[in-house]
Amino acid sequence: MKKILFLLLIFNLLFSVYLYQLPTHISTLNYLYNLSYGFTFVLAAVSSFKLTAICKVHRSIHLSLGLGSLAFAFAQISWFVYNYFLQNEIPFPGLPDIFFISFYVLVAIGGILVMKQEIEIKFNWSLILEILSLTAVIFLLINSFIASVAPQTSSSLLVSILSYSYPFFDSLLVVLTLTAIRSKKGSVQPLLLYFMLSFIILAVADTMFTYQTAQGLYWNGNYVDALFAIGAYLFAMGIVYLPNLLHTNDFSFRPKEQNLSYNQPISL
Repeated sequence: MKKILFLLLIFNLLFSVYLYQLPTHISTLNYLYNLSYGFTFVLAAVSSFKLTAICKVHRSIHLSLGLGSLAFAFAQISWFVYNYFLQNEIPFPGLPDIFFISFYVLVAIGGILVMKQEIEIKFNWSLILEILSLTAVIFLLINSFIASVAPQTSSSLLVSILSYSYPFFDSLLVVLTLTAIRSKKGSVQPLLLYFMLSFIILAVADTMFTYQTAQGLYWNGNYVDALFAIGAYLFAMGIVYLPNLLHTNDFSFRPKEQNLSYNQPISL
């Protein structure tokens, strides 16, 4: 699985470079880019659902992350439908937003379950306040940047809600992962870095997407989508390595005679 994900990442990066060479950025190839990097989330979902079937102890974690991955994949499929069949270059707001928001919510739930079940973090009022405070700080920084570079225009209530939802969830996922990394269980930190880097890159990509669409600069398959492809790869790698983070309980299906190394991902 690692090799497949890596080759897919290289393909998506080279695909984006190739799209820059085309005389027009409104083409079927541009629209197909969304399906191309969206396939990374399909692989992440397949990995999670396989783990759901064979790992009983942490089934809820794998299910949440698998459904979240699938939601992002559906978002990319519906985005392609808007692009290709409805000739809508940027379907915002639209059906893809339902799937994108679902991705954030489901992944946040999966992350909280990991923190409670494996890292054994107690969500007392002090910690909840700290998480919300840090989330608010990052959220305000992102919105301050967007406000400084994007023209101020009147928008509908739905557009306003979605415009605030994306930076909020981006900030929340970064803070949740940071909280987990700062826990006393230092051994889990390297494994969480995949998710941490993924959420940071997705936050940057979301911010740059908002900026480019406001300036009329965005086109499907440009460097913003390449950032999404990188974030997708890191997220999928985090899922591949997740059983190592969840320790022996997720290896109960393996034959006892096998000598397992928790520094290696399971083979999916």
